[in-house]
Amino acid sequence: MDPTQQLFLNPAAWTECGPTATFGCGAPRYADFRQRRSPQEDISLGRRFVVSEARGRFFEIRMEMYNPFNRIVFPGIGVGNPNTAATHNSNGQLTGGFGFMNVNNITAGTARNMLLVGRLSF
Repeated sequence: MDPTQQLFLNPAAWTECGPTATFGCGAPRYADFRQRRSPQEDISLGRRFVVSEARGRFFEIRMEMYNPFNRIVFPGIGVGNPNTAATHNSNGQLTGGFGFMNVNNITAGTARNMLLVGRLSF
């Protein structure tokens, strides 16, 4: 699938509700359909070494990793009125409309970070 040429949602699969105050129809548009998962994990490892039991002295080392798998976060899919036509730029590439995802807005989310901490308590 080429996101610059094709929409992620098919506008023909959606219909507009009838006139206002008619029975049997929900909200005019739903923007809360299920999208792709975007998990982000955090990992923490630590170890405490006893230096002196009598005086309560210890050395602690800890490593924390944020987004260790460097997951990409995709932007949301454009929703609105499915009856409106999609917009294109001068090159014929999609620039908006129902079911459009801006592929130029793909970010890596929070970049992979690692923190190493050493602590001596006495």
